[in-house]
Amino acid sequence: QSFDMWEEATPKILKAIELDGDSALYYQTLSFSYLKTENLEKAKEAIQKNADLIVSHHPVMFRPIQSLTDTDPQTRAIKLMAEHGISLFSAHTNLDSVRGGLNDLLASKLGIKNTSVLEHRGEYNGSVFGFGRVGEVPQNTKLSDMLALCISALSASGVKYIGDTDKPIKKAAVNCGSGADAIDYCIDNG
Repeated sequence: QSFDMWEEATPKILKAIELDGDSALYYQTLSFSYLKTENLEKAKEAIQKNADLIVSHHPVMFRPIQSLTDTDPQTRAIKLMAEHGISLFSAHTNLDSVRGGLNDLLASKLGIKNTSVLEHRGEYNGSVFGFGRVGEVPQNTKLSDMLALCISALSASGVKYIGDTDKPIKKAAVNCGSGADAIDYCIDNG
């Protein structure tokens, strides 16, 4: 996967870092990562490149940790970054929930139009943000059409589904992440 967008975003990321009082914060080298399963490898790579900052989609941890040890790859990555003064910026739920983020991108790739936020989390400058998107699919779309589109648009080898493949679909929802919290909403709202 190309990370050209990260190179384009670098000046914006640096500009967005707020300075505390008179202290200056300058990142000489950046390292970009996507997969959370590569935490230890990415930490080692950042050390080799003398990086000061790792920008990632997934955070290194999703639950609190009790100690930093060398025996666990997750905490070893955190320990290595701390020992080498490497900062970490993870834009996980930010990228999922913001307008124009991953949920909107996924909805667009699947041809879902007139979308709205599935699970509202707040509002910023008049724009609602939150998890998932729900919207309209083209007329005469059947479940089988949507399944084929998912496989094609996402370069997937297959999809798991429940339902009659000949059933017409009027609305569809997407949710980057587990989406478990949105299932009841989807059922209640068709």
